[in-house]
Amino acid sequence: MIRIFELISAGCLIYAAILAVYSGLTTSFFVFWPLMSILFAGLSLWVRYTQTNPVELQVKVRVITIMAAATAIFLAAEAVILIGLFRADERFGPEDKKPEYCIVLGAGLKDGKPSVSLERRLERAYEYLQENPGVILVLSGGKGKDEIIPEAEAMRVWMKEHHVPEYCYLIENRSENTVQNIECSLAVIRKHVESKTLVPVRVTLRSSVEDGPPEERAMPEEREAEPYRLPPTAVLTSDFHVYRALKIFQRTAGVTCAGISAKTDPVMMLHLWVREGVALLKDKFVGNI
Repeated sequence: MIRIFELISAGCLIYAAILAVYSGLTTSFFVFWPLMSILFAGLSLWVRYTQTNPVELQVKVRVITIMAAATAIFLAAEAVILIGLFRADERFGPEDKKPEYCIVLGAGLKDGKPSVSLERRLERAYEYLQENPGVILVLSGGKGKDEIIPEAEAMRVWMKEHHVPEYCYLIENRSENTVQNIECSLAVIRKHVESKTLVPVRVTLRSSVEDGPPEERAMPEEREAEPYRLPPTAVLTSDFHVYRALKIFQRTAGVTCAGISAKTDPVMMLHLWVREGVALLKDKFVGNI
């Protein structure tokens, strides 16, 4: 057991060093790995101590129980995320209800450019746009504490560099987390849908020139107000993030939506899946899902 704890401690420390070089010390949730290294190093020392010094049985039982419970809860959260990913459907209900809007969730930036994770989401969004002509992307992401521009702006630049017409996407650049991503994107979609209530019609006006012929002009006419109904919508994000994003969407919008996954950066995969498990538990605790 001592050897196992020592290996885990060393592994956490090595992975922290890899993350520091690959994505920087400001990487979200980075501190988890040094803390885990310290925790397992401490456990190995404690086990070594108990082998040469008497320790009450109740203390041993409590430590083992806490470790077992924490491990079981964490593994259950990861299992839920994995099952949710496999059950995510790119359709919205029946085949004839393909998504009209697709919310593309932002991720971190590096020197104002999309990170590997965000790059993969954008590549998947580009593919999805080609597979589904007519769908409108909602590029969602605000400015993080260590970012020089909003994520949505970096996403806009990427789309322009890949020659995606501006009418194919909308911008949401105020959100700071997944909950706000969904809330603000839904507001952008609603505004876009309701803007379509003004349609041009031909009307005849009197000529401004005396005795001149009547003029026809296109004037906006407001349709009769109808209850707003969210169009079929999809959420596109990294594979590890799909389940939580869909649950937050369902709680916020009151309806289900399609889930589209992008592959995760292999170097960051372990870090992101572990972080997502903790984020899922947190959101469940505070009532976001």
